[in-house]
Amino acid sequence: MSFLSKDVQHIRRKLELNYEEFAKLLGVTSRSVRRWELDGSPNKISGSAGDVLTALRFGLDKDSEKLIRFVAEVIAMGGLALLLTKLLEYFLEKI
Repeated sequence: MSFLSKDVQHIRRKLELNYEEFAKLLGVTSRSVRRWELDGSPNKISGSAGDVLTALRFGLDKDSEKLIRFVAEVIAMGGLALLLTKLLEYFLEKI
């Protein structure tokens, strides 16, 4: 999936996360997040990081406050696997 640098930055700022926290959430390095945000061209972000970004972008469009609290809890509890499990549960409830 392709993301513009402003999209990545918008998601990170909306969640009120620094580069390190956001990178941990996506399972990438903070250097990757910085590169995505500074690169003016569309970034092809694949794998679980792309999936999480897509879900976060969708979730922020629908219910920002609930998603922000949810992401904060996931980061506090630690881990991408937990986030993916919880996101799956969340979206399955919506179907």
